[in-house]
Amino acid sequence: MLVNGLQEQKQDAGKKAEDNIKLLGSLLEKDKKSRKGDKGGAPSIDKREMVVKLAHQGWSPDNIAQATGLSRGEVELILEIMPNK
Repeated sequence: MLVNGLQEQKQDAGKKAEDNIKLLGSLLEKDKKSRKGDKGGAPSIDKREMVVKLAHQGWSPDNIAQATGLSRGEVELILEIMPNK
């Protein structure tokens, strides 16, 4: 019983990790495309939506900032102003 429970937890953790990797991959791809003509300014809507998605998955502002290349302050501001989905 205990072994089965641990195996299920391991599978769930692996699935979540795979989902996060896919999510970050799509973020990086979208960011790469949006930077071609980037002159600075506010983060793209895709990046802001990604910040909200990661926060809903339980990521801390520090981890989101590191993964997205934004500052912690930018992440916190996005989380304050973006509507909850």
